[in-house]
Amino acid sequence: MGETGFRSIRCSQNRARQEGTREIIAAENGAGRVLIADAITNFLDVKKRKNASTVENYTFILNEFLQQTSAKYIDQVDRKVLDAYITWLETEKNAAPKTVNNKVMVVVFMLKEAGVIAPYKFVKDLLPTVEEQIAEPYAEKELKKLFAEMDEAETCRYRFFLMTACREKEVAHAKWTDLVLKGNVPHFVVQAKKVQVQRRERRGIYTEVSRAPRDSDH
Repeated sequence: MGETGFRSIRCSQNRARQEGTREIIAAENGAGRVLIADAITNFLDVKKRKNASTVENYTFILNEFLQQTSAKYIDQVDRKVLDAYITWLETEKNAAPKTVNNKVMVVVFMLKEAGVIAPYKFVKDLLPTVEEQIAEPYAEKELKKLFAEMDEAETCRYRFFLMTACREKEVAHAKWTDLVLKGNVPHFVVQAKKVQVQRRERRGIYTEVSRAPRDSDH
């Protein structure tokens, strides 16, 4: 091999060393990697049109995770990191199983939005079991006793609960304009979201409801 050949080999080796050095420096500087903080910002921006309380909840949970975790980049969030987060919630925050599940799933949603493939696989066997308590309905005798102790406004309010099957917030924000008492089927129009036009109806209002809840009856 001539001098020209040796020079060519040395040049190739030098280029390889330089490229390797650049790759190491880039890795140390996080080039091409996604910061967890940036992924959270992006996730919250994507979810900004959800209910305000939902966005507030997401923000709190993800900032809590960011402060707790030792990871800096999305590609560092693995099973070990999430296991440490779950342990921290259980031991330091005394979080109930359902709370742990809810918080971890918000982190999982954020990871998925950041491009992590099937992030739930990291936690599916780490999450605590949530034992749902089945609600027991009041017996007819118990309801009669309850209503016997109520005044007129309370009676109207809780009959409205029972006969429309509305949720607590739906009753709390009920307005006269949401009631449709004309026609064959009286019903209550539930405003699903302030920013949406879509609405749903609760039908079959009990005919003995003498007074619908006013705007001030919260």
